[in-house]
Amino acid sequence: LLVKRGAKVTLVFKANGLTLTTIGQALANGADGDIVDVLNLQSRRTVSGTVRAHDQVEVGLVHSRIAQLQETN
Repeated sequence: LLVKRGAKVTLVFKANGLTLTTIGQALANGADGDIVDVLNLQSRRTVSGTVRAHDQVEVGLVHSRIAQLQETN
């Protein structure tokens, strides 16, 4: 496992040559390529992202939209 539930992880957003990072807390275990939910500790919102490295989850517009749809169901 690269991400363990409850661990602090780096959330990475990449778009058009821009990279933004923040800290989150993993809500599930995940291996490379798995999609996991992460609590963004700054905004207190849950986002979904793809595990890319040890304690690193990549998020993007597609993952954010999926998380929003799941919250409304």
